[in-house]
This record gives sequence, C-alpha cells and structure tokens, in this order.
Amino acid sequence: MGLLSLSRVFSLVSLALFVKIYFSLNVASDSTGEAHALLKWKASLQNHNTSLLPSWTLYPVNSTNNSAHHKTKTSLCLWSGISCNHAGSVIGVNLTSLSLRGTLDEFSFSLFPQLSYLDLSTNELFGTIPPQISNLSKLKYLDLSTNKLFGNIPPEIGQLHSLAGLYLSENQLNGSIPHSIGSLSNLSILYPHTNNLSGSIPKEIGKLMSLTDLKLSYNQFTGSIPPSIGSLSNLSILYLYGNNLSGSIPKEIGKLLSLTDLELNDNFLTGSIPKEIGKLMFLTNLELNDNLLTGSIPPSIGSLSNLSILYLYCNNLSSLIPKEIGKLMSLADLELNDNLLNGSIPPSIGSLSNLNILYLYGNNLSGSIPKEIGKLMSLTDLELDDNFLTGSIPKEIGKLMSLTDLELDDNNLSSSIPNEIGNLTSLSFLSLQYNQLKRSVPSSLGRLSKLQFLYIGHNNLSGSFPSIFENLTKLTELVLFENTFIGYLPHDICRSGSLQNLSIFDNHFSGPIPKSLKNCTSLVRVRLDGNQFIGNIFEDFGIYPKLDFIDIRHNKLHGKISSNWGKCPQLHDLRINGNDISGTMPLEIGNATNLEGIDFSFNHLVGEIPKEIGRLTSLSRLILKGNKLCNMNIALNDMLDGRIPPPPLEVENKLKSIMEADSSPGDNTLSDSNDPLGDSFLARGYDPYAYGAAHDPSLYAHGAYAGYPQYPQQDWAYEYRAKAERKVLFVETCNGKQDKIRSCKTQESSVFQQAVSPDQQSTELQLALTLSFVSSFLIV
Repeated sequence: MGLLSLSRVFSLVSLALFVKIYFSLNVASDSTGEAHALLKWKASLQNHNTSLLPSWTLYPVNSTNNSAHHKTKTSLCLWSGISCNHAGSVIGVNLTSLSLRGTLDEFSFSLFPQLSYLDLSTNELFGTIPPQISNLSKLKYLDLSTNKLFGNIPPEIGQLHSLAGLYLSENQLNGSIPHSIGSLSNLSILYPHTNNLSGSIPKEIGKLMSLTDLKLSYNQFTGSIPPSIGSLSNLSILYLYGNNLSGSIPKEIGKLLSLTDLELNDNFLTGSIPKEIGKLMFLTNLELNDNLLTGSIPPSIGSLSNLSILYLYCNNLSSLIPKEIGKLMSLADLELNDNLLNGSIPPSIGSLSNLNILYLYGNNLSGSIPKEIGKLMSLTDLELDDNFLTGSIPKEIGKLMSLTDLELDDNNLSSSIPNEIGNLTSLSFLSLQYNQLKRSVPSSLGRLSKLQFLYIGHNNLSGSFPSIFENLTKLTELVLFENTFIGYLPHDICRSGSLQNLSIFDNHFSGPIPKSLKNCTSLVRVRLDGNQFIGNIFEDFGIYPKLDFIDIRHNKLHGKISSNWGKCPQLHDLRINGNDISGTMPLEIGNATNLEGIDFSFNHLVGEIPKEIGRLTSLSRLILKGNKLCNMNIALNDMLDGRIPPPPLEVENKLKSIMEADSSPGDNTLSDSNDPLGDSFLARGYDPYAYGAAHDPSLYAHGAYAGYPQYPQQDWAYEYRAKAERKVLFVETCNGKQDKIRSCKTQESSVFQQAVSPDQQSTELQLALTLSFVSSFLIV
C-alpha cells in the first residue's frame, strides 16, 4: 500500500473517530439536560420526597464516597418510568398512578425533542396545560386524564401533528375545544370527556379522518351536532352523551359505516330519529335515551342485525312499536319506556331469543300482552307497567324461568293471577298492583322462594289470603292494600324475619293481629288501617328498633296504649285513631324523640296530656280530638311554650275549607267532589296537608318529590302519584321499588313547571303544616 493510500485510510479513521466522539459528547449533553429537566420538575412537585421516584438521581443511591472522583453517574434511561432510544434520548415518560401532586409549569417540554409518549394519568396534577407542550413535535401519545387540571385546552395543541392519541378526560378543563384540533390529521383517539368544556362542538372535528374513538361525553357542550361529523369514515365509537346539545340528529350520521357504539343520550336533542341510522350495520350499542325526540321509531332500525343494546327511553316518541324490531336477533337489552308509544305490543317481539331486559313501561300501549312473550327464555327483567294493557296475564309468562323482575302494575289487566306465575322460581320482584285482577291469590306463589317484593294492591282480589309464607324466607315487602280480602291474615306472615313493609290497608281482614308481627323487629313501615282487626293493642305489638311509620287506625282494637311505642327510636309517625282504645296517654311516649306525627283521635282516651310530649321537638302534627282528655288547650300551651307561631292569613284562607271539613266531630263519611283521589279521601284518615297537596300540585311537588322531612315517604304521596300523575314521578315513595328512578327531562313535568319557586314551596309547606298543627290542637 502506498503512502497516499495509507494517508487516506488514516484520514477516514480519524474522521469517523471525531464524529463518534462529537456525537457522544452531544448525546451526553442532551441526556444530562433531560435528566436535569426531569429532576427540576420533580423538585417542583408538592410531594417530592425521597420516597417518590427514588431512582431519579444522577448518582447511585447507595454511593458511600462523596468524592466526585469516585462517583459514577447513573443513566436516566434506567430511571423508573423513563424509556430511551438507542442514542440515549428520552422517548417515553410513563408515570401513571403515582399520586404525583403539582403542576406542569416547571416541565421543560423544549428539552425533550425525541419524546413520543407521555403518560401522567391518574395522579393529582393541577393547574393548566402549558402552551409550551406544543414543543413536543414528535409526540404520538399524550395522556393527562384523571387529574385535577383546569383552564382551557391550549390552541397550541394543534401543532402536535404526529399525535395519534389525546387523553384529557376526568379533569376540570373548561372553555371550548380549540378549532386548531382539526390540524391533528393523524389523531385516532380523542378523549376530552368528563370535564367542564362548553361551547359548540367545532366543525373542524370533521377533518380528523383517522379518528376511530371520539368521546366528548359529560361536558356542557351546547348547540347542534355538526353535520361534518359524517366525514369520520373510520369512526367506531361516538360518545356525545351527558351534554346540553340541541337540534336534530344529523342525517350525515348515517355515513359512519364503521360505527359500533353510538351514544347521544342525556341531551336536549329534538326531531325524529333519522332513518339513515339503519345503515349502521356494525352498530352493537345505540343509546338515544333522555332527549326530546319525537315521531316514530323508524322501521329501518330493524336492519341493525348486530345490535345488542337499544335505549330510546325518556323521549316523546309516539306511534307504534315497529314490528321490524323483531329482526334484532342479537338484542339483549331493549328499553323503550317513558315515551308516548301506542298501539299493541307486536307479537314479533317474541323472536328476540337473546333478550335479557325488556322495558316498555310508561307508555300508552294498549291491547293484550302477546302470548309470544313466553318465548323470551333468556329474559330476566320484564316491565310493562304504567300502560293501558287489557285482558289477562298470559299463562305463557310462566315459561320465563330466568325472570327475576316482573312488573305489570298500573294497567287495566283483568281475570285472575295465573297459577303459572308460581313457576318463576327465580323471581325476586313481582308487582301486579293497580289493575283489575280478580278472584283469589293462587297458592302457587308460595313456591317463589327468592321473592323479596310482592305488590298486588289496588285490584279486585278477594277471598282469604293463602298461607304462602313457609318458603318465602326472603320477603321484605308485602303490599295488598285496597282489595276485598276477608278472613284472618296468616299467622306466619313474618316467617321470613325480614319483613320491612307491610301494607294491607282498606281490605276486609278480620280476626286477631298475626302473632308473628309482635316480634318482627325488621319492620319499617306498617299499614293495617281500614280493616276489622280485633285484639288488645297493648298486647299485640312489640318493640321495633327500625319502625318509621305505623298506621292501625279504623279497626276494632281495644286496650291501653302501650309504653312500648316510646321504645321505638326511629318512629316518625304513629296513627291509632278510630279504634276503641281507652285509658290514659303513656308518659313514655315522650321518649320517641323522632316522632313528627301522632294521631290518637276518636278513641276513648281520658286524663291529662302528659307533659313529656313537650320533649318531642320534631312534632309537627298532633291530633287528639274525639277523646275525653282534660285541660287540652292549657296543657298544650304549657308544653309548647309558644313554639308554633300562628299562620298568616293567606295560608289560613287557602286551607280554610280543608280545616273546616276535617274538623267535623265524629264525621267519618266526608267526601269531596273535587277530590282527585276519589270519595272519602278524608274519611280514610288522610291528614289536611295531604288533602291540600292533592288540590295544590306545588305542595305535592315539593313534599312528595323532595321527600320533605316533615312527611318522609308518605303513603299518600305514592297513591296520589299512582292515581293522578302517573307519568310525572318515577320515585315510588312508599310501595314501589327504590332503585327504579328515572329523571326524564320530558316528564319532570307540568307539576313542577306550575309549581312556585323552591323557597316559596318550602315556606308554603311549613305554613300548611303549621296550620294543620294548630287546628289539630284547637278542634277537639
């Protein structure tokens, strides 16, 4: 090899060595800068103690020699949560779920030119998102979700052209989505849901042609859904629920042929459901509930052969249920309740062999229940209540062996309860009340060993009640009111030991109080009123630690008032009026300090009112008229010590006629032609406030809906709802199921729209109660 060749080789080797050394020095410099930047940000955190990110240090933690000559620097690529490329630059930061508490203000974004992945989710970060985040030009994944960040989404975020995933959910961000978001052409996932974002959805979102998942739910967006959203041909998931969106559903939504999950519920959308939705052949979940949609359900919906969930409830949809709904063979959950649907239930519904839940309640459906419903062998929950269904309960319903919840109440069903219902051995909730069912209760109900709730009140059922309680060991609520049952109640009615609600008022039961009730310590609410029970009230009732309300008025009970009522710590309302009770009022009644209402009227009580009643500081209703108590007004004045002020004139005038009607001594046949609950409202012992509420919806609306503390969960509230305003409230205040609560925007209803303001309601209600209280004292 010549000298020239050797010289060239030497030059090439020298150049390569120089480049390597230069590159290494620069990489080391960059890495050192990144390390110092991360440590600076760590130091800014409020919990930057040594236990937080202990590996984040320039030197080994176990270094014992403080001499700089012996220290060996650690690579930040070994730090927890840090990823580097082959050159040692940071490309990923994953610090999720570490309880980091602080801001992003000290995070030097410009010092991380290679960063492509940043995950700070599920921490306690607060403050704003700095606009300098736009310096992360190679960022593909940004997750700041589940923190406490506030302020606007910076418009500069639109400079992150490489971004594929943007997760900002579950923070406190406000303001609007910046229009610059349309620049993120590579974005496939956009999750700013569960914030306080407002304004309209920018039309620029339609430019995000790579988008597959878009979740804008649980914000405060207003305006309409932009038609440009139809350009997102790759979109699979679209969540816009839980906002204040209005206008119609754009027909362009039918262009989203890749869509599998569409949820527009809980908004104020109007207009009809566009027939173009039937083009979304891959759709498995369609939720349009809780809007203001009108018109009919389009037959094209029958084309959605992959649909498993269809929620259209709480709208103003009308017309018929299309027979095409029977083509949705994959459907597992169908909820069309709380609309204005009419006509009959289509027999084609029996083709939905995979259906688990069928909710059609709260409509205007008529005709009979189709026997084809017995083909739904997978059904666990069937609710057809609050309609106008007629005819008999089909015996085929007994084939639904998986059924746990059957609700057919508030219809016009007639004939008898079929024996086949006893085959539903998985049933835990059975409600047939408010129909026209007749004849006797089948003893086959005794086979329902899992039954917890049995509601068959307000029918034409008759005969004696069968002894079915041997196997009903889980029964907690038994509601039989307003039928024509006769004879004795089964002695083991509380055999389960779990009975909480017993409501059998307004029947013709006779004989003694069942012995099992005396030791039924689980009781919370009891109504035995309006029957012909006999027995000694002193002996037939025990001590009930959970009892809230008991009404045994208008029976033939005798004896003295037991001191045990003073040992019921949760008792709020005690009604024993209209019996043959004698003797004096027990002193111990003053120990039931939660009492708000006492009605001992029209008995044979004698003696003085015990001063211990003065300890009942929550008392708002005391009715003692129709007895032979002495020194009534003097005793009450002494005990109350001026606690109750006289009512203002306008309230007195408002309820004057009510008070006068209720004040007639010994009159048990009062009625009122304007009474929405029917004749003998007062005769059945309803208090003046309830009567006033029936005539004044504002009082009812506040008292029944809000659960006003003076009258917690009153039975009259339930009855008024059921008989007069069935489509107003979905809170069954006494006899209903507590977990069946819907807040339909469309039906929160005329009662509340007509009501006075909440402050006025509260004042008016308190004054009405005061008047009832004072009148009860003065009229004896």
